[in-house]
Amino acid sequence: MFFITAGNTNNDFEVTSAGVIKVAATKTMDKASTATYTLTVQATDGTTNDVATVTVTVATDCSSASALSAAIINMALALMSHILN
Repeated sequence: MFFITAGNTNNDFEVTSAGVIKVAATKTMDKASTATYTLTVQATDGTTNDVATVTVTVATDCSSASALSAAIINMALALMSHILN
């Protein structure tokens, strides 16, 4: 399980059960108001805990969540293709 334990004061981010940090469904990023976020993420398997600091930088040209999602999916497919071949 993963939890954001600090740095998410406006609940701008959420973390999935797989540990993927993403922008919360009702939020948008605005570089003019907040250019970077520093999040503390805790991971646990119920017995062992670990903590990491993650810095999220808002890109100037990252105005479309769907475009960003498509880019991530394409990158993941390319990586899977490379691994399988």
